[in-house]
Amino acid sequence: MTISTRPLWATRPLGALAILGLAAAAVVTTQSAASADLVTHCTGEADGVTVPGDLLVPADSSCVLQEVTITGDVQVEAGANLVLAGSAIAGDVQVAADGYVDAEGGSVAGDITSQGYGIWLDGTQAASVTVAEPSAEESAPFLYADAAELDGAIEVAAGDVYLVSTRVTGDVVTTGTTYTDVIDSTLLASLTVGASSFGTAVCDSEIDGNTHLHENAGPVHLGSGLIAECSGMSYFGSDLVVEGNTAGVVVRDAIVRGDLGGEGNDPAPHGQDNRVRGEQSGQFADLEPAPEADTLTREAGPADSGERLQGARADRHQEALEQAEEIGAASL
Repeated sequence: MTISTRPLWATRPLGALAILGLAAAAVVTTQSAASADLVTHCTGEADGVTVPGDLLVPADSSCVLQEVTITGDVQVEAGANLVLAGSAIAGDVQVAADGYVDAEGGSVAGDITSQGYGIWLDGTQAASVTVAEPSAEESAPFLYADAAELDGAIEVAAGDVYLVSTRVTGDVVTTGTTYTDVIDSTLLASLTVGASSFGTAVCDSEIDGNTHLHENAGPVHLGSGLIAECSGMSYFGSDLVVEGNTAGVVVRDAIVRGDLGGEGNDPAPHGQDNRVRGEQSGQFADLEPAPEADTLTREAGPADSGERLQGARADRHQEALEQAEEIGAASL
């Protein structure tokens, strides 16, 4: 069994190196009855500048920015790449089909909304992140957040979700993802994972609100060992409800401040070494010990999930850097 039915790490052809009818970088002013909005078109590379107003990355092009401040919103058009290092965006970021955003450090004061190839956040601060189901079937999207600070919610409707060493203040809701893994992270509100084809893993993490894991077709693993190489306990600050899952459930080394319960899991759940302050009900009233690792497994656990997404990122990131270098300096 593989993590994704559509491999994310497959190499893609480069987009056109220039957009017909556009210069390598251009500033466009559009008039309205009330005011004039400044939109800067970016293709190529820029370092250490401030972009007044909004920024647009044209379709199938690449914009690579280092230590750049954007005072408005950002639009990444279809098939385009935006690579940021230590940069700040004052507004929102919207990513069209097959678009890609790669941010290391820096911040996005507004929300990130994507229907594209992927969102990569490494040590980045942002508000809410929304990943919609892609309009095309060429690949599943992904959200990878490592050491990120998200002052808002996460809502994902498709693809791969991997949160590691990340802090999220709002609710995390994923529906129909390939998998959703939460590793060494802190979620200050609730977690809901439903209809994930390859399941979900939560380990070494803290979830302060309610946790609801339901109708997942892959294994549901909460705690140490087995399909995740995690050794610490996980903390659930309110109720933990696990129901209707069809590939096995293990709750192990978990602290549950509220109730632990759920029905309709087939096979029946297992668990051990848990501390539940509330009631244990339904199939969780009297748990049998967790089985051996080889009886509840998926081919790649969370560690491998992260490595696969790093491979998916590496291809697209390198493509963007090469394309932007060939275009040259973006005169922002």
